[in-house]
This record gives sequence, structure tokens and C-alpha cells, in this order.
Amino acid sequence: MLDTTYCAARQDLPLGKIAKHEISRSAALGVAPAPLYAVGLPTAVSMNTIQRAPAQSAVFRFEELDDESLIFNTVTKRTVYLNPSATVIWKLCDGQRTIEEIAKLLKDAYPEASEDFLVDVESAVQALLSEGALRWVVPQRDSEANI
Repeated sequence: MLDTTYCAARQDLPLGKIAKHEISRSAALGVAPAPLYAVGLPTAVSMNTIQRAPAQSAVFRFEELDDESLIFNTVTKRTVYLNPSATVIWKLCDGQRTIEEIAKLLKDAYPEASEDFLVDVESAVQALLSEGALRWVVPQRDSEANI
């Protein structure tokens, strides 16, 4: 089952496991600890964006440590915690796959799940777009590349 809470980060988060991890992770990266921000806004992406593909922003660096995933904005020094569902979606946002294609891949990988994967992927992508971690691109298809 996909977890629809894509990012468990908030400015007012008490110094718990995620916040402690961020402080130690920032120290390991040699930067000051950045506040954690929420990006989980359940907003639907309009249907006209489905033909575009989400791509990872070049200013974000992806880090995995144990069972946790973070994306770190190298410009603003902001860090966003990604839960396992958001991590999978982040990795699939390569600028070649549309939201529909990502949702289909997830549905094929988890056929027993009853979730509406398209809604989940749209929500995660919208949240990451709002954070600046993703951007829209027009995917280059093999047939288009040879024209």
C-alpha cells in the first residue's frame, strides 16, 4: 500500500528521529543543519500536464542512509525527507516517463494494491514541483530523436 504522506518534514517538527538525522546528516555533508519543510500538499496536477514528464532538478542531491531518503537543495541548503513511496516516485522522475507511465509502472509492480496510483503519483509530483525538486520537461521519444 502506498503511503500518501509523501514527506514527513515540518518546520515545527520536534527534534525526533528525522530532525536528529538531518542534523547529523548536515554535519556529515559539511553544511549547517537546514530546517525540514513540508512538501506534502495533496493537490491534483491538471490533466494537460500528463503529456509532460517530471524530471529531477539539477540543484537537488539525493541521499539514502539506512532506510531513509533525503533530497538536499545545494543552493538553499533545504532538506526534504522522502518516505519510501516518494522515494520510488522520485527515482522514476527521469524526464522520460509521464505521470501516467509512472503510475502504470507502480500498478504493474504492485498488482495486489487497490490504490489509485495516478492520484498518488500526481500528489507526490505536485508536492515535489512545489518544492522545486522537480521540473516539467517534454520527453524525447526514440522516434522523435531520429527526426
